[in-house]
Amino acid sequence: MSERPDIIYYYDGTLEGLFCCIYESYAKKEIPLDIIDHHRAQLQFFNTKYIHTVHQKSERVKNGLLKKAGRKVYVFMKKAFLTCIPQKEIILLRFARLSFAQGMKVKSLLSHPDVDVLNRAVKHLNRETELLLGFLRFSEYGGVLVSVIEPKNQVLPLLKPHFCERFSGEAFLIFDQTHHQALLYYKGHSKICEMNAIRLPQANKEEQGLRLLWKQFYRTIGISSRYNPTCRRTHMPKRYWRNMTEFQHFELHTGTDEHNEDILLICPNSNNGIKT
Repeated sequence: MSERPDIIYYYDGTLEGLFCCIYESYAKKEIPLDIIDHHRAQLQFFNTKYIHTVHQKSERVKNGLLKKAGRKVYVFMKKAFLTCIPQKEIILLRFARLSFAQGMKVKSLLSHPDVDVLNRAVKHLNRETELLLGFLRFSEYGGVLVSVIEPKNQVLPLLKPHFCERFSGEAFLIFDQTHHQALLYYKGHSKICEMNAIRLPQANKEEQGLRLLWKQFYRTIGISSRYNPTCRRTHMPKRYWRNMTEFQHFELHTGTDEHNEDILLICPNSNNGIKT
């Protein structure tokens, strides 16, 4: 097997496309310097090769992983692909090679640098998913529940089962502003698709009233004598506050003028806001 520090693979950014890169690596007996989603590609000083996604090649790699390393390793790789670590593709390629060589015991190689970095990345992914199950907030627009989130990892595939089951009788949209993806659900059908941006209309008076009630509830259940901002930031990281109703400043809008699109993030028991 030859190391190829002079070549970079481009692929389509999908897991199936990454598996085709792994197939190409074995077929050409080479390990590329890096694997890059062609949507994020920049000018390179190295040789580049675009790896086309072919279902049959992807299935051969998938079936080989299931046979050699087992389903747990395959699921682990699927989760690792959703993480935000830099150069995850080339790390996953090396991990796949390690899996083919070591089989099911690959996950027990905790001191191996690639296994270690992927383990920590998946833990971060699971933690962020768990937090968003509680921090995600919906607003209603024309009978559709809409939520905007800004996660570090691609959490929509992991959030999908929970919210599709919990809101099975509703129509909803969860927009991942970081990765420009949206989870759509309507009448038992769900889909994750690309979405560059979302522009929401002015919330009606009923929705704004519900937001104010939620803010009042949040303030009411707080115990001022036990106010501990450090503890709150530990359990509710500040980067999630932007999209949480209880931290947004707004008043009931009764006119027809365009509303101010600036958002104020405020803490309870404080009159100071941070304009974004």
